[in-house]
Amino acid sequence: MPLNFTAYLDESYQTPNPKTKHDYMIVGGYLVLDEKKQEMESQWKQVLAKYGLEFFHMVDCAHKRKQFKGWDAEKCESILVELFAIIGAHASFGGAICLPLHRFDSAKVGVDFYSHSLAMAQVLFSFYREADSTGSRILYVIESGHKSQASGGQHINSDSLGVARANSYTGHRFAGKVAEPLLQAADILVWQFAKDLKRTIAGQERRKDFRELLSKVNHLFLHEMH
Repeated sequence: MPLNFTAYLDESYQTPNPKTKHDYMIVGGYLVLDEKKQEMESQWKQVLAKYGLEFFHMVDCAHKRKQFKGWDAEKCESILVELFAIIGAHASFGGAICLPLHRFDSAKVGVDFYSHSLAMAQVLFSFYREADSTGSRILYVIESGHKSQASGGQHINSDSLGVARANSYTGHRFAGKVAEPLLQAADILVWQFAKDLKRTIAGQERRKDFRELLSKVNHLFLHEMH
């Protein structure tokens, strides 16, 4: 019997600057069965209320700023443990794609980098549908606010998937992290993945919290950083 999923996608990017040798765009997030969305969102909101947060933003938690000002490492670790448990209990799949900006030729590809990254992430998630082998369908909910959102909205569609997977696409919409709390799970993943790539390049070990997140649900990452 076909199943209906929602894919929650966020993005993270690094533009070229004197402090880093790498520039990239990451798009990724989590796939959640529609029948599990309501419970997952309810549990997520309960954790936010427990810690007095309007929403969770990974970079702010990591740097103890804004809503997280005054938090210590133990408190940050505590909320992540609870949010990771929710992801593990309800998400079916997690994935992200990372592409290098400096090797992207928008004139050749015909779209801007953000739109191309969204389309590639859509293909990545459609492969889960194929592995699922039930003819499942996916609605894409994407973090709003990127300057190329209008173009991105035109290029994440059934045409991006080819004939074989075109019927997996049911639609997409853009939303903010407060209106769609499960986008906050996607935010956690893309931040952690970006940090992990930098640590790998630097020859450093994987962060403990990222190892914990990866243990909760199957993930697939595709990346090129050179």
